[in-house]
Amino acid sequence: MPANEWKANLRLDEPTFTSLCSLLRPLLEPSARCPNYRKLSCDKEVALTLYYLADTGSMRLTSNAFGVSRSTVTTVITQVCSAIANGLGPAYIKLPDSDDRMRVKVAEFEAKFGIVQAFGCIDGTHIPIIKPADDCQDYFC
Repeated sequence: MPANEWKANLRLDEPTFTSLCSLLRPLLEPSARCPNYRKLSCDKEVALTLYYLADTGSMRLTSNAFGVSRSTVTTVITQVCSAIANGLGPAYIKLPDSDDRMRVKVAEFEAKFGIVQAFGCIDGTHIPIIKPADDCQDYFC
């Protein structure tokens, strides 16, 4: 696939995709004793997930593009996202572990983005963010 197609379809270049797959492979591939010999390759599962997350998030378009059923798309996306969040997340996402470090992060975030009383943010496109009943205005940016 040409370099521009990697970015357009998966939002990653090929070396980054390959690196991500190598990190996820131990978390996604079944054990040698697994009877599911038809399981998708790790590369296809990661590509399918990135394709889904990169655009409109259509199960039908993703299933057609990868030649699998919609139920397979749902299962694969759940497994890959779980592997990323639970397997890789703790190694790459670090929350401040003291009040002083939190204050430093809040000051850095305000200096860089102009948002006060925050030390980070997430995109709610694929992660549902449920506002609390009390003080819900504090959770809107």
